[in-house]
Amino acid sequence: MERAVDKIMQYIDEAYTLEESDKEVLRFGIQAAMELTLNLLISIFILYRLHMMWEGLLFFAIFIPIRTLAGGYHSDTYLRCLLFSVLTLTGILVASNYMELPTGLLLVVILLLEGAVGRIAPVVNADRPVSKREYGIFKRRLKIVLLIDGIFSIFLWRMQCDKAVNIIALSLMLIVVTLILGRIKYKSYQISV
Repeated sequence: MERAVDKIMQYIDEAYTLEESDKEVLRFGIQAAMELTLNLLISIFILYRLHMMWEGLLFFAIFIPIRTLAGGYHSDTYLRCLLFSVLTLTGILVASNYMELPTGLLLVVILLLEGAVGRIAPVVNADRPVSKREYGIFKRRLKIVLLIDGIFSIFLWRMQCDKAVNIIALSLMLIVVTLILGRIKYKSYQISV
């Protein structure tokens, strides 16, 4: 990925005159866009191969908003992040096919996991320092997202959408694990409010 970004930056450098600070911002943006595109393409391929498109979209609808606000563990390299993402996405989707717990029990588990996320998060890391004010904003927004997800989970439970309830429970389990790992890894960066 780095080499591809270097080639693109070399072309841009030859074609345009940019300030050094602008080059850094542009490099970051290009790399982030390329990484996001690759993640998206691989994820869509996995969902297609597993014939689990709606299940994967549900996973992302739950996982992405919470993880964005809650923070948590981040791999040290893009390749490790990609592998972790692929393995967890595949693992959750496959596990959702085999989970046999009563959905009423899973609903209780979902609500407990949401409570755990609300208590643990946000988890701050070295690459994204936040002020106490930002921390408070993340916490408030996270509570709103968790409330919406909780109501959505209750609705799915009432509609007897067992597989969807399974996916939400597994997604929240993954989020709690990544939050705990992040707390351990970034212990010195945490903000107490």
